[in-house]
Amino acid sequence: MAGHDIAYVEVYAKDKQRTAQYLVSAMGFACLADSVGSDRSSLLLRRATTHLVVTSGPATWKFLDAHGDGVADIALLCTDVDATAEEALRAGAREVGSVRGNPILTGAGGVTHTLLPAERTPGDWPAGHRWAALPQHPAPTGHVRRLDGVAIDIGATDLEEAVRLYRDGFGLAHRRSRASGPHPHRTADLGGLQGGPTLTLLSA
Repeated sequence: MAGHDIAYVEVYAKDKQRTAQYLVSAMGFACLADSVGSDRSSLLLRRATTHLVVTSGPATWKFLDAHGDGVADIALLCTDVDATAEEALRAGAREVGSVRGNPILTGAGGVTHTLLPAERTPGDWPAGHRWAALPQHPAPTGHVRRLDGVAIDIGATDLEEAVRLYRDGFGLAHRRSRASGPHPHRTADLGGLQGGPTLTLLSA
């Protein structure tokens, strides 16, 4: 298995404060830290073992124009980062950057995957940001303990090709495909990550 677990999920949003406020009030997340850079600003949120990064700013505009607010990066913990990257590149992924030497690869539907070593401490804050801790307040009661799953809208991307990329490149298992919704969208569920979170691909 190449992908070991989800380290964190980064969401691009037009308004990071409003998005973070919703996650705090509706889902019980706590804001841990703020980061302001030249082309983006981010908030780090946590609920139990689930970490989210909410980012706004010019660096997000291209993604937002194409996809709207949504998941932009799913960071994966890997037992062997180099081997996972090689497999993903062979399966059709492209390397689009790196964070402290760890590759960032394309996934499906505009989403990227930062590959991190599995021995990374769960409490580590995502690299590539200048985090400043925020005053802590009790978070509202919520139900999120860890991620049960993440959905990616891959638009017109061929669903079978996307499944092959995640199966052959990132080591996920194709659980099932189905049609859903009043105007049926085809979806595919992928599993195999520690703790059982599911990656669901939604195809137009």
